[in-house]
Amino acid sequence: MNGEFNLALIDNQKEELFLVTDRFTFSRIYYLDVNGVFIFSPLLPVLLNVAEQQFSVNKNAVVEYLCFMTTLSDHTLVNEVHILPNASVVKVSKDGVIISKYWNFAIIACRFLIMICLIFTRTFLLNLGSAMHFIIVCFNEICRK
Repeated sequence: MNGEFNLALIDNQKEELFLVTDRFTFSRIYYLDVNGVFIFSPLLPVLLNVAEQQFSVNKNAVVEYLCFMTTLSDHTLVNEVHILPNASVVKVSKDGVIISKYWNFAIIACRFLIMICLIFTRTFLLNLGSAMHFIIVCFNEICRK
């Protein structure tokens, strides 16, 4: 799917909840998973009001927010609350919470780099050995884990 979206799907027969976020997470979903209770909301204040527990301030996130006017990765200003990652599917069931990714920017970047390398090779008529070496080096640099 392309575009901006967040989906919440419920399977009543299996008693499962699925949450899906878009590739760039323009609209965030905040969640809290404590003592077998999973609570989510697009608004952090709503989540904090619903959850009946004590919260602590995430000092690193406060510094990030003051520097960039946003928090980085999946943490928030509150230690116990997280943001669903971009391009993810969350399955909530009796067995727990499973978060998996359905799209990875690094894979797309690697494919793009290989395409650029092939165009470069054809354009400048490099010999095949040099071209393959260049592609492998570039691929390893971008896709390194």
